[in-house]
This record gives sequence, C-alpha cells and structure tokens, in this order.
Amino acid sequence: MGKVVSAFAQSHVMFNDKGVEEQAANVFNGFKEIGEKLRQSKPDVIVIISSDHMFNMMSDVQAPISVAVGDTHLPFGDLAIPVEPFKGQREFAEAFVRFAAEEGFDLTKYEEEDYRPDHGVCIPTMFCNPLGDIPTVIINLNINMDPIPSPQRSYALGEVLRKYITEARPEGERIAVIGAGGISHWLMIEGDGQINEEWDEEIIQTFAQGKADTLLDLTVNDIIKIGGNGGVEIISWLAMAATVPGAKGRKVFYEPIYPWKTGMGGVEMTV
Repeated sequence: MGKVVSAFAQSHVMFNDKGVEEQAANVFNGFKEIGEKLRQSKPDVIVIISSDHMFNMMSDVQAPISVAVGDTHLPFGDLAIPVEPFKGQREFAEAFVRFAAEEGFDLTKYEEEDYRPDHGVCIPTMFCNPLGDIPTVIINLNINMDPIPSPQRSYALGEVLRKYITEARPEGERIAVIGAGGISHWLMIEGDGQINEEWDEEIIQTFAQGKADTLLDLTVNDIIKIGGNGGVEIISWLAMAATVPGAKGRKVFYEPIYPWKTGMGGVEMTV
C-alpha cells in the first residue's frame, strides 16, 4: 500500500519580472518553498496534474484526460525552459491507466516520443525536482477542448488516483501530488488580461480549509465567468485535493500580477 506524503496546488507560469520585481520575487520564493517542502517529504514518485497549452494536444485529437507513460520526459522548451530530460515512471503510469479503466476512466496514453511537457508541467518541476532525478508521472486535463472535463469528473479522477496509490501500489511507496495551473486569468477572449483577486483568495481559502469538495457544484461555464478561461485550470487543483480528502492546508503565496495576466497562487496541504 502506497501513501500520499505531500500535496500542493500552484500556478504554473513565470514571466519577466520587469516592473513587478517584488511580486515576481514573492512568486519565485513561493515556488521555491513548495519545491523544498515536496523534497522534504522524500517521495519515490511525483504525480503532477496539469494541462497542455496546445504544444502537444492539438485540435485534431482532443483527449479529455491523458497520461504520459515515458521512461523520461523531455521539455518542449517554451518560456525559455531548459530542454533537459527528467525521469518518468513508466510502470506506475501504465498500471494507473489500467487501474483507472477498471474504475470507469478510459485514459489516453502518450509515449515519450509523442509528448514533450510544456511550462504547465515544467515550471513546477524546475522547483520541486531540479535535478530531474525523482521519477515523475504526468496527468493532463484538457482545458482547450469542448467539453472540458468538469470539476466533478476531475475530482473523481483524483479519487481514483488515491485509490490506486493506497490499494494497488507497493507497500511503503511515497507519492507527492501537485495540481498545477490557475488561478484566475482571461486569455485571448473577452476580458483578456483581467484577474479576479477576490475569487482567487476565495479559492485559496477553500482549499486551505479542506473544503475543495464544495466547489464541485460549479460548472466549467461558471468558472470561466468568474475566473476566466485560464481559471478552469483549478480542475487540476481539485484532482489533487481528492487524493487527500478533507485535508486542510495553508496559503504559501498569492500575487495578482497583471503584466502576466494571471492570479498567481500556491497552497500546501497538510498530509
């Protein structure tokens, strides 16, 4: 039986700090703190739940939920991210796909030659796994397709992941889980550049209070209206929260950075 030993939610972009030096430094330090906390939990495997930004998952094939099953992951290199490979964990990933199928989730597999993680995965990875030596499994929720996986479906996926870890993994295996993305941002739609600071703080507090499941009544359209099309990335946070149901947490950081067009936040769950 395995165990989730640490769990986090965090935004997954980082841009130039010109004009927002103090805010950017707070975000950087928040990312760094989350990374340090994760490594202190001594995980055998990191599972990162995020989204692809149409670097791999194009309009011709729109898989709702996919899992990267490579032995290694080679970054795409967007946002000037170093193109340096980091370890995958094929056995964990492929066994999870089989387990999920028995639980009602038919997941798409991406082999390493067909998938190169973008900033949605690699920004968190740069801080939590800087040497690339902790085996990492990548789960992508497709926020670009229509219909987008709902909050309820995303949370249910996290429940299946928790069941897989606690019932099907080897005794004593230690797992860290990251839900990456968000918080509020409107990109290339009406309202481009907006940030809903009040909603962002509410989301952070909801997770910190262990009440993530109260968000399951939201629809994708509700989230887009309140938090923008980028705000939908909180479905990754919900999947993470389902792996540690009822766990409370704490806000690590929050900065509404308007030149980045994103409400930037991070939460550490108490596991």
